[in-house]
Amino acid sequence: MNMTTSDALRYTKILTYGSVAIPAVGFGTLIPDPVATKQATRAALEAGFRHLDGAERYRNEAAVGDAIQDAFKAGTLRREDLFVTTKLWNTNHRPERVKPAIDASLRRLQLDYVDCYLIHTPFAFQPGDEQDPRDEHGRVIYDSGVTLVETWRAMERLVDDGHARSIGLSDITLEKLREISTLPEDAMREIRERITTNVRLNTVVHTGVPGFIPRARS
Repeated sequence: MNMTTSDALRYTKILTYGSVAIPAVGFGTLIPDPVATKQATRAALEAGFRHLDGAERYRNEAAVGDAIQDAFKAGTLRREDLFVTTKLWNTNHRPERVKPAIDASLRRLQLDYVDCYLIHTPFAFQPGDEQDPRDEHGRVIYDSGVTLVETWRAMERLVDDGHARSIGLSDITLEKLREISTLPEDAMREIRERITTNVRLNTVVHTGVPGFIPRARS
């Protein structure tokens, strides 16, 4: 990638279905150490990144929020120029837990709203404060008392009340997407034919982080 292409990407936005404009280049904040998270996020903003991808599961939203606030105070960044994504973790899929979950994320991020709020995965875990609930055999404890549709309906209310500008799902199959989707068939066909999944280019599959992903075989 040459400098001209790089500079052009910095200002490029992708218009999604529903007319949400997302910066083409994003910075992922899956960084274990909070101090490193703040430093890296600050450096990313200084370099021109305007899309930050975070999650409740990463346990570092407060550090991301601190870096954002530093940029605001320095006058180098306006809220309207920043696109912030964070995610609902699996233990908060029950409808009554969705709003408290985003409220907590917003407090940590020190923001009034997020630009995009995602269901991190379509799998509901046992509700509670333990992010990685396991039984005595070390197996994940799933929650059969809630459906993806119920979680999605609660997410929709977050848009209505201004907590999130848009919502979505990550790590999802087309079959799961069809459970909740109101997208027309031509949009579904576009997703099916043009988006390639099941390839990860980071260390998640080697470490088993963030907990529900099996370790890759060597």
